[in-house]
Amino acid sequence: MNKKLSIFGLLEIKNEKIINVEPLKGGVSCEIYKVDTATNSYCIKKALKKLRVEKDWYADPIRSYYEYLWLKKTKKIIPNSIPKVISYNRMKNYLIIEYLNMSRYSNLKEDLLKGKVDLNNLNTLAKKLIYIHKNLKSNYNKKIFQPHNFNFIKLRINPYLLELNKTYPELKKYINATVNLLRNNQHTVIHADFTPKNILVSKNKQIILDAETASYGDPSFDIVSLINHLIIKLLFVNKNKKNFVLALKKIFNTYHSNVTWEEKQDIIKRSKTLLPLMILARVDGKSPVEYIKNNKEKNKLRRIALDLIKIQNYDFDTFVNNL
Repeated sequence: MNKKLSIFGLLEIKNEKIINVEPLKGGVSCEIYKVDTATNSYCIKKALKKLRVEKDWYADPIRSYYEYLWLKKTKKIIPNSIPKVISYNRMKNYLIIEYLNMSRYSNLKEDLLKGKVDLNNLNTLAKKLIYIHKNLKSNYNKKIFQPHNFNFIKLRINPYLLELNKTYPELKKYINATVNLLRNNQHTVIHADFTPKNILVSKNKQIILDAETASYGDPSFDIVSLINHLIIKLLFVNKNKKNFVLALKKIFNTYHSNVTWEEKQDIIKRSKTLLPLMILARVDGKSPVEYIKNNKEKNKLRRIALDLIKIQNYDFDTFVNNL
């Protein structure tokens, strides 16, 4: 067997013989490959047990299966924004999806780091997120995804939030109360990594990827994840500030004004409570933002987050206007 023409023991995809395998740059949590046949290209993903970060960080690779389920379900809801799912191999725990030609898309994270802020794309993302949350809320989906909540704890609650107790023991009460809010408000299926790096965009299209941590939880986590990354990039990029601010206000208000499964003010309060801890998490958690390296920038984020915690019931629009 020519190992260059196989991947995870796989020699064919859809009866098409594999002719090339190319490792792709991915995140910290999985192996990812572009696999070519004579007629098509595919993407194969396999979740890692130990994540590629400086600190020890482990999670169950079964998350590849829950990503498969999330993709299948959301494909029915927003078909043009989800890649086509080819198959999932339960025995070897790898997922095959269509390969997306990057000549047709750009990565939202890279666009934002260049100061490119497309207000229409970002607002449409907020609308799609609310549509996903509305349509995946059901007792049936709860039974399917709630068993995977343990990986949300391992990949999000522990490394992002509870890790902060080590650096900020004075915030222990606030941190633990916020964690309890997330645990006690399991309203729908959440993506749990709804961030710019996992979104591809073109002029009138958005593709949502990498739902490894999909679980049944608090939807505020998804919208705060997106908002948090925009805030950090606004401060890091230091250009096109006006559009960053407009996008932040638009996303926050578009999403929260369309909540139907609970009182709007309840989820708004949770979002505003979670946000400062998510800012701190990307500085002092287990997965710090890789492009913010100097202490001046880190301290600015810390000050912003700590000030929000002191204020607590802050007005979001006023807050972003003053960034």
